[in-house]
Amino acid sequence: MFFALILADTLPVTPTEVFGFLGSLGMLLVIYNQAMKAFGHEPPLHEQYVSKEEHQKLEAHMNAEDKKMDERIEKMSKKIEDGFAHADTRRSTSIAGIHNRITELLGEVRQMKGEIARK
Repeated sequence: MFFALILADTLPVTPTEVFGFLGSLGMLLVIYNQAMKAFGHEPPLHEQYVSKEEHQKLEAHMNAEDKKMDERIEKMSKKIEDGFAHADTRRSTSIAGIHNRITELLGEVRQMKGEIARK
């Protein structure tokens, strides 16, 4: 009975007091929810820890993958360098071919010029 009297004095009676009380409770729940989103951990921290053995396995796996990636990068850079060398060779031969063709055409033009000058 004593607790009922204490609750009767502390609980709101008028509708505005009830809405204010419910609004305050709602705000507290919202603040609690936001705090759990900001500072809570999903999953809890103790479940996020990794054992030493698991860490060593993961590190070995990552090192192996790193070496594979380095090998792939080396292969690709070698292919690119070979491609540049091949393109440079093709460019040189095509430039030489163009130069030879120009020289031939120049000779033909000089020959025609000489024939025209003789007539």
